[in-house]
Amino acid sequence: EKVLKMQPDLILGSTYSEDIYDQLSQIAPTVLAKYDGSDSWKAIHQTVGEAVNQTEKTEQILDDYWSRLEMLREKLGDRADTIEISVVRIYPDRISLIQKGSFSGSILEDVQLSRPPSQRGNEVGRNISKEQLPLADGDVIFVWTHTNTEQERRKTKSVIQKLQTDPLWSQLEAVQQEKVYHVNGSYWIGSGPIAANLVIDDLFRYLVEEEESSS
Repeated sequence: EKVLKMQPDLILGSTYSEDIYDQLSQIAPTVLAKYDGSDSWKAIHQTVGEAVNQTEKTEQILDDYWSRLEMLREKLGDRADTIEISVVRIYPDRISLIQKGSFSGSILEDVQLSRPPSQRGNEVGRNISKEQLPLADGDVIFVWTHTNTEQERRKTKSVIQKLQTDPLWSQLEAVQQEKVYHVNGSYWIGSGPIAANLVIDDLFRYLVEEEESSS
């Protein structure tokens, strides 16, 4: 009823809404992009572009994305083939290793950067205990949070503070080398070309510019 009141000319959604497709298509032409997980954002982007007759523009956006990744590899030089990138998400009640099946994981996969063995799964994330913190190590660790309420934010902050004083965390190579970077979870979680480019900005900032300034 709310959708009907809006009198849309076009309805865009994902395959999560397949069960109400018939109802939606009676209101307006409806396009449901196929969602195959957090790493399917490029295909969704193309589907939306086709639906709004902006195929050329959406293809250009993806071409620019690939060009930036190619430039990143060039800037990294030989390090592009050896550096191992760990991505850790801190929740209010747990720690998760972000896998290659995630949004940010798909970007690291596209740029062909290596991940720790514990982060090469096709799922989005893998929860670990405090005793498993060594699994979070890498040459670089990107840490991010994403909370919806002030209470969650406070709890997550407390988890981070405890983590930073944990002996196991302190023993990680990336921690000892001061290669732990806190990034913005609002876009590392995804999804779409705008968020992807913001993640790439962080990769340039911490893997290229930070390295150049410290050498």
